[in-house]
Amino acid sequence: MVDSINTANCDAVQAVSQRVRLRYRLLQALPTVLIPLTILNAMNSQAFQVHAEVDSQFAVSATQEFSIASTDSSENSSDRAEASTNDSESALFFIAIVLLLSVSAITVVLSQARQLSAATRRAHLLAEISSARTFDEHDVEKVFDKALEEARQILGVSRVVIYRFKPDWSGYIFTESVVPGLPQAIEYPIEDPCIPNVLLEDYKNDRIAAVSDVSSAGFHPDHLQLMSRLHIKANLVVPILNNGQLFGLLIAHHCSKTHKWRTTEIAFLRQLAVQLGVTLDRVTFCKSARRKLLDRNR
Repeated sequence: MVDSINTANCDAVQAVSQRVRLRYRLLQALPTVLIPLTILNAMNSQAFQVHAEVDSQFAVSATQEFSIASTDSSENSSDRAEASTNDSESALFFIAIVLLLSVSAITVVLSQARQLSAATRRAHLLAEISSARTFDEHDVEKVFDKALEEARQILGVSRVVIYRFKPDWSGYIFTESVVPGLPQAIEYPIEDPCIPNVLLEDYKNDRIAAVSDVSSAGFHPDHLQLMSRLHIKANLVVPILNNGQLFGLLIAHHCSKTHKWRTTEIAFLRQLAVQLGVTLDRVTFCKSARRKLLDRNR
């Protein structure tokens, strides 16, 4: 009789031990199954807090269950059945946690991947422009066309244009990339009296204008009318300099809705304008070198 009781007690203790070990294994496996290290770092404080609370609950649960097993061996069979049910519920509970947190982790990872992809595309475009062979105006136009098309896709904007200044500081659309279905700015003859001299000087000094809502930005009525015809809701303007002189403006448009420009967008368009300016400098240098060579041969 004593042996059977001892055997029953041992079986109950082993069953409880197995339950506790199962729960701890699930808990210990949780971080490695859930997410890569980058996500764990972001969730560190919360994860450790949850880990500590669950550890405490498991410890209390384990103590109670060992006590029950040693003092009430007569209910051993029913306890085993209940323990089995509890184990199944615990396993399902942890699986649910894993699935929920995994979805959240995947969302964060995908967002980071998209950001990395955009950064890679920005860097690739800038490098491609830097290495492009440009010796004359025809080469410049090809490089600018490609740059604007790629920039429009990278930024996710409706239109990107280069507004080029004439010697009298009037201007025209030099090149453009626009989403199909929207009016093409290059088709509009622009007689824009809306850029005062003080603003031109600011652009020469690397002024950047990021306007999230053109309707409330205080533009000249003629300028607003032009923007309305082109469906412009938000615009971002950075200068393009050629040998320190104002060549034109690199402009991005959002036409479907207003848009608050992000720091990364502004920085990228500015870097692109600088690189386009370097391309122009290279062409200017080549023209100057050719003229000098012709002068020597005369």
